[in-house]
Amino acid sequence: MDNKYYELHVTVQPDDVLAFLAFCAKVKTKPLYIQLNQGTHQDQLMLAQTHMLQDDKIAKGWAGDYTNTMKRGFNVLRTKLESRLTEGPNEYYEAHWKFDFGKNPNYWACAVLDLRVRHPHLLHSRNLFDTRIHYLSQRIYNLADPVAANAIFNKSGETIATHGLPIQKVHYERVVLDSNPKIDNGWL
Repeated sequence: MDNKYYELHVTVQPDDVLAFLAFCAKVKTKPLYIQLNQGTHQDQLMLAQTHMLQDDKIAKGWAGDYTNTMKRGFNVLRTKLESRLTEGPNEYYEAHWKFDFGKNPNYWACAVLDLRVRHPHLLHSRNLFDTRIHYLSQRIYNLADPVAANAIFNKSGETIATHGLPIQKVHYERVVLDSNPKIDNGWL
């Protein structure tokens, strides 16, 4: 059986960013500090770790082990496990379009605002560790067909492309596990 790609995000209370960065360096994982443009928990400090694993059950065990390790030093708010769009059942589907606003952040911020007014299903966030990096995201709930999800995300991608935003990266995924979807209340 071929292994599948998994990505883990463990979000912690952003009380001690320096201690979190030290932890991420020690365990060789990527730290992220995402700020949602609105919502109850706008500032979300998290790690991103990837692994190739046999199946969702094993991946959930890996995510649980990682979360338990983090609970020893941090107040964990959410564990989120993602995989490729087509590799199995989901809690929801999600797409992310990553942008580098570079030297023109005000110009691109206006373009994003215009886009979101016309397409409110697109959600905006940015990276607090590198404020040039912004994201648009979209979620699809209550759908079990990855081909249909892909088509919906492609249509949104075409809309984003017509606004000329400086897209750096795009990825579509299925969310295998989200231990606390309420953390995004007010953003969704």
